[in-house]
Amino acid sequence: AIAIKHIQEELPSPREYVSDIPCSVEQIVMKCCQKSPDRRYQSMGELVDDLKQSLLNPDDDLVKVVNPDKGASTRMMTKKEMERIKKASSVKEDREYSVEMKKAGKKHVEEYDDEEEYDDEYDPRMEKITTVLAIVAAVIIGCIVIVLVGRAMGLFRLGGNKTENTEISEEVSQVEMIDVTELSVSVAREKLNKLGLSTKVNYIESGAYPADTVISSDIEAGTLVDKGTLIVLTVSAGTEGVAVPEVAGKTYEDAKNALEKAGFVVNKTESSSSTVADNQVISQNPDAGTKAPKGSAVTIVVSTGAEDSKVRVPDLTGMTEMDAMVLLQEAGLQLGSVSQIESEDFGEDLVCYQSYSVGSFVDRGTVIDIKISIGGKGATYSYSENIVGPTAAEDPEYKEGTKVTVVIVSADGRQLLNTVTSDFPVAVNYSNIKSPTGTITFTYVNKGEAVTTTNPETGETVVTEGTTTEKTVTRQIQFTKEN
Repeated sequence: AIAIKHIQEELPSPREYVSDIPCSVEQIVMKCCQKSPDRRYQSMGELVDDLKQSLLNPDDDLVKVVNPDKGASTRMMTKKEMERIKKASSVKEDREYSVEMKKAGKKHVEEYDDEEEYDDEYDPRMEKITTVLAIVAAVIIGCIVIVLVGRAMGLFRLGGNKTENTEISEEVSQVEMIDVTELSVSVAREKLNKLGLSTKVNYIESGAYPADTVISSDIEAGTLVDKGTLIVLTVSAGTEGVAVPEVAGKTYEDAKNALEKAGFVVNKTESSSSTVADNQVISQNPDAGTKAPKGSAVTIVVSTGAEDSKVRVPDLTGMTEMDAMVLLQEAGLQLGSVSQIESEDFGEDLVCYQSYSVGSFVDRGTVIDIKISIGGKGATYSYSENIVGPTAAEDPEYKEGTKVTVVIVSADGRQLLNTVTSDFPVAVNYSNIKSPTGTITFTYVNKGEAVTTTNPETGETVVTEGTTTEKTVTRQIQFTKEN
């Protein structure tokens, strides 16, 4: 009966069982279950494309069903066709019956007419079809039961040999340590992270190596180490290192302000913690009190609270923008800004940067910014400009003559300028920049107007100083490509 329904009846709409199912999902299910193979998806790629579009526009009418040649596809019989087939079958059986009656003689005809249980509506062809379908269904159900029981008892092992999988796992569980000495710390960390190794940076003052250059690592090059091993890098702070402030235990905002005020760039990663409150700093690298060059990055790990209420950030690097967006939506996250940047390690049009670290925990719905590689073509950029101070749109309370710390950093972390001035515009001219974009950060203090009050009884005048507010303004800039 079920098999005949498959042949003759249309599939019920999923909306009858789940009323709020998106229109596009309903259409995809119906197309997958079309009776004619020609009306279904012809490849997994077609299905994946529609699923991706469904994630972006769930209520759009986006599924196209091709109507193939009716003679070449399975279709449901009409009532007229069923009656025509049944009538033709009856005529044929009547003709065969007449021949048999002539051969058997009159006596056989009389005995046959006397049978009380003769059924005019009996259809031997349908009985044969039903019997065959029942046998096929029984065989299929029997095979499924045998497989399920066999897997439960360990008789069948699907998915390949377990020993082979174990050996493969063991082969990739270790990696060979690479030589990172004399590389910039950002490049060294990126290379080690790609190998599946984590890093920690210890700065020391050194005149033998430029600032932010790796002097040594605690694991020698060529050594086999387990994935996830912590590699401690000793990095030069130059000859004029700045002490890193203590920010552990502070809120993220207070920690960021303290580090930026000391001249550092802040890299934020997140991790769940049952002991540290949400939005408070768990740890920092480099450690507090160590000296690091001005403009270098300080990574702080910020608590996201208990793990069960957070979403783990997936790895988007190496994906196309579309695939990254789909993966974020599947994880309950959102795609933020998308910009382009040069990268030697990623091909064109692939994600080479994401604003939250892989594996960190964030609130559901968090916006993740990404950067797309334009390839590593060895291109360089220049920047020649007269930098004006904070505009009225950026800060309506800014007053000319205020002392401002101006920091220019390219997208690859190179600091181009770090100066204090109250005289704008500031003329700059840089070349051989490795990134096409960067930022200008203005840090200063706004001081409110003093308030003068007079005591009506004594006539005494009192002057109250205006309140001061620390302000940070960041401006995105685009560099010019050099010939």
